[in-house]
Amino acid sequence: MNFKFVNTQNMYFGEYLVELNNNYKFEFPNCLIRQIYKNLKDAEGLYFTKDSKNKYLVLSENPSNYLDMFEFSRFNKKKELIVPKRFQENINIGQAYIIGGLDRIFLTNQLTDNNSEDVLDEILAIQSN
Repeated sequence: MNFKFVNTQNMYFGEYLVELNNNYKFEFPNCLIRQIYKNLKDAEGLYFTKDSKNKYLVLSENPSNYLDMFEFSRFNKKKELIVPKRFQENINIGQAYIIGGLDRIFLTNQLTDNNSEDVLDEILAIQSN
């Protein structure tokens, strides 16, 4: 797996993470679980939300207070999650990139040098709330 994290002020910037198939199902690799969610192995699943600018799909163990639209998805036995239907419009089939904070993951198909700063700003704004 072509996967790496760079730690930036207790946040993680990740390249290639998941392949979404036609069923909007993806698998979390163990390295992600260990690096971002220390206790995720005991979690039943994650909450899906959207960021405040409605640009990224956000996965979190706990939905943020100001995000009123969220849905819980359980892990299956293969540690896969299915993206809930109402969030599928936020991410396309194929490769997804992630930027993760300490308690949530941002998923996007369009990660470039130009928008990475915007995403980091978004993570900082959410974590400061």
